[in-house]
Amino acid sequence: MPFYRTQTVLARHDIALPRGTQAAAVIRAHVPVIPLMNLMDERLRASDYIRIDETSMQVLKSEADSTHHQMWVRVAGPPGQRLILFDHDPSRSSQVAIRLLDGARGYVQSDGYAAYDTAAASLQLTHVGCFAHARRRFFEAIKALPKSEQKKNTVAHDIVRRIDALYAIEREIKQLSDEERRQARQVRAVPLLDALHTFVQSLQHETLNSGKLGEALTYLANQWPKLTRYVEDGRVAIDTNLAENAIRPIALGRRNWLFADSLKGAKASAAWYSLVETAKANGLEPYAYLCRLFERLPHAKTVEDFEALLPFSTFDLPAP
Repeated sequence: MPFYRTQTVLARHDIALPRGTQAAAVIRAHVPVIPLMNLMDERLRASDYIRIDETSMQVLKSEADSTHHQMWVRVAGPPGQRLILFDHDPSRSSQVAIRLLDGARGYVQSDGYAAYDTAAASLQLTHVGCFAHARRRFFEAIKALPKSEQKKNTVAHDIVRRIDALYAIEREIKQLSDEERRQARQVRAVPLLDALHTFVQSLQHETLNSGKLGEALTYLANQWPKLTRYVEDGRVAIDTNLAENAIRPIALGRRNWLFADSLKGAKASAAWYSLVETAKANGLEPYAYLCRLFERLPHAKTVEDFEALLPFSTFDLPAP
């Protein structure tokens, strides 16, 4: 909710709380949680598998060339110890991706944005692609068809069905162990992937690159080595939907609050989104978590004290 709306609501109850005061309070309140954010960042970089994404946000008062900045998100950790970290930066360059992934190892998973290719190569990370992004392009190709053909059995429909078959396997093996999942993919998914690759290669010789279908086929072919790496490790997902779902509150929220006024406000927002979304991802009610956090935070002195405050499911709080 934007501060001006909160100000209006409170004014109806004869409470004067200007939006400037609210913003200052939110910015100042995030300072004590910085050690907790640093600890979450260390844990995330120490994981073997990070999903990363970014979305735009406007920052009015900035020394950068543009007011159009970026909110980056990184997701790591197993269920029950999920970590979701947001970071504000004026830039969308590969240098930001390198900064956010520096010290990481193992896998990084992203969409097809070239900055992630540069970061993965620079840091020697194994780069995994996202089948959801590839699939989405074929839906766009279907939507570009005349309405009379959108329900027909076209090439784009065929490829969507083939990708859906891969997702069906993922749903069926979801509850298996990581090693069992890897073995199941080798037996069941790899033959489907090989057939899809052969089919796409045959179509590329017959399809113009300029159309929506041609663009979708080119994207799929260019991303293919990264798209198929998920079958190598049972921990790795078929797509980056977890990161996309994590970043969605930013995309939805900015329809209401529209922009951050200052760099300090943007950085504070990143911290609060990190804590709230991590709490939600681990089955905690965010408001209850924040209340308990600020009760205990003044007494936290050691690393162990801050570890006890991480928004994991082991935190003594009721489920939402």
